[in-house]
Amino acid sequence: MGVLGPRRVVVSDPGPTPAGPYRTVDNEFGVLDKSDLVMIDPVGTGLSHAVCDHKDDEFLAVDPDIDSVRPLHAQYVSDNNRWTSPKYLLGESYGTRAGRPSSTTCGGRRSFASTA
Repeated sequence: MGVLGPRRVVVSDPGPTPAGPYRTVDNEFGVLDKSDLVMIDPVGTGLSHAVCDHKDDEFLAVDPDIDSVRPLHAQYVSDNNRWTSPKYLLGESYGTRAGRPSSTTCGGRRSFASTA
């Protein structure tokens, strides 16, 4: 509902925003009409959980987290022929840190720019 969506919440900037209800407006600053937006919740975040015989705990470290997400980046850009398009990885909290190593090693190609 903030930066990326087609609508945004009107906030009292730069002061604190009081409690809701909030008013929403069209997001004239959105990027949906100019970009491919792919959102991924790594295992153990959001609604994403390990499957088969795996446990979430197996992915809750930097390297396993990166190893689980890296193939998704490579598959998306390959399936959609987007290797030569500019790419930016956004993340919240831990996700931003995980984006940097993944961005420089995606399928052995240096194709991503990280916001971290």
